[in-house]
Amino acid sequence: DGPHPQQGVPVLMTLHQPSSEIFAELDDVVILHGGEVCFHGPRTRLTNHFEVMGMICPVNFNPSDFIMFSIASSTPEVVSTLKESWNSSEACAELEQRMGPGSPARYSDADA
Repeated sequence: DGPHPQQGVPVLMTLHQPSSEIFAELDDVVILHGGEVCFHGPRTRLTNHFEVMGMICPVNFNPSDFIMFSIASSTPEVVSTLKESWNSSEACAELEQRMGPGSPARYSDADA
């Protein structure tokens, strides 16, 4: 029968533009731009986070594609606002609290 997969085992992977099917299987996602966090949290909260900033994902569109295309086509000022919005969000504060002191919730290249 082979090995049985364990439940509750954390898995970290990098995916570049995952298909809708793969994206739907993820629990948490991290969206980076230029090494800085634009979003980090539950996949189910991703589109809501960006909707607040006017980036509304069309129905039946792959959210990961939409967010990546939106960020890539935005001006540097808009991208900066996205990053600042994440850093000041309740979701970021919740993540930092869960992860503890020195968490990478606000990671940027400047921290490296």
